[in-house]
Amino acid sequence: MKRALLETVKVLPYTSGSTVDRRGFLSARLGLVATTAGNLKIIVKHCDSATGTFTQALDTRLFLDAGKITRDSGGAVTDVSTAATGLAVGDEHQLDIDLVGCEQFVQITVSGTGAGSCALALGDCDTNPVA
Repeated sequence: MKRALLETVKVLPYTSGSTVDRRGFLSARLGLVATTAGNLKIIVKHCDSATGTFTQALDTRLFLDAGKITRDSGGAVTDVSTAATGLAVGDEHQLDIDLVGCEQFVQITVSGTGAGSCALALGDCDTNPVA
């Protein structure tokens, strides 16, 4: 049986720290564009309401393809080095994120030298097609 991949994703421009309702989506892919060489720090926070208090996700398997995952204030953090990944200024890096253990609303924060624009694709939707 074939999966309807294009009908089960939602892609949106994303500003670091914005709140996203991930209801029905189990994963995400974050696209990052580096503006300068350096290190980027990615943190995922979650909450059960859009206006509540967001806490840092604790799951160390949150970042599926990250090379280095550390624990910062009890939460999972990944560092992306533009030099280590060969990411040049203007190039895009994609990061897979497993949202299964997160609550309905998430905030993904990208900080550090070289943090540029982002795009977010929510995937693994439980309904088909996505509304």
